Amino acid sequence: MRAMRLAHRTWLAEVDMGKGLVGDPPKTAWVMDYSQFERIHYLLVAGFDVFGNVGHQIMTRLYMDFLRMEGESNLLALLPRSRRRQLADAWYQRVSPEVKEKVYDELARFKGEPKLRYRTQTPERELFAALKSRLAQVDSDRYQLGTDAISGEIERLDGYRGSSASYMPEIAFVQVDSDAGPARYLTITRESAHTNVAQLFNEEDRRVPAEDTLSVVPGFLGAYPNQLFRVPRAQLSEFVAQITRLDAPAYEALRERFGVSRKANNFWPFSDAAHEAYHTLQPLEAGVFDYSRLQP
Repeated sequence: MRAMRLAHRTWLAEVDMGKGLVGDPPKTAWVMDYSQFERIHYLLVAGFDVFGNVGHQIMTRLYMDFLRMEGESNLLALLPRSRRRQLADAWYQRVSPEVKEKVYDELARFKGEPKLRYRTQTPERELFAALKSRLAQVDSDRYQLGTDAISGEIERLDGYRGSSASYMPEIAFVQVDSDAGPARYLTITRESAHTNVAQLFNEEDRRVPAEDTLSVVPGFLGAYPNQLFRVPRAQLSEFVAQITRLDAPAYEALRERFGVSRKANNFWPFSDAAHEAYHTLQPLEAGVFDYSRLQP
């Protein structure tokens, strides 16, 4: 039995972050068999000590790195041999030659060619497209933007890529007020691009802000919002335009104009309305949002 675990937030597979294929195809993916899934369970669930010392935490992360590499290796086995090293180079930029050789040894164990037939120079995207087509009948469309005017305006941010996107928080909830009916709620997520995820420290040195991307979905995605926005319907186009030209001062101006600060008088009324909408729109998984990661 094999299952694909899609990496990064573009195609989300975590239970608390949504079910199904959301956003653009990911940069990497894992293909897991039952044995690998079982080892991850015992590493991160059954055998994980939340009160463990630093050594326990580091060893857990190190072993998880090997499990990740194994999942990536299974993915590469489904792709043409000529494409495997190219993808490994893209996944593991700016790592030492010793680490890279270890990566190549781990990712290139299978030397044969797959029986799948590819027609383009990016077979991994063909594979993701085939997966999406295969799951079409059971995949949820809950996180697909609609065809109404509000969706049409904010759709400009869905898949938006560039340094401006890097100034947005990882998860932002947006309430769009309307005079003609109830407020609409949307979630904007940011995928943070890295040269590699093979190192534990110095994350900022491995960040590639110019390759950050945004995804927009209706409703609420995630339980740990970093920022809350309240946007009048008539100003939605301006809100979208501001995001596409963000820098540090412009982001502060965006928060000043549309942000809902936890210090504001209207914070708890906003929160109550959002929770009520959450329980109405997504009653099965609705709970209480965790505001511990809200930007000050």
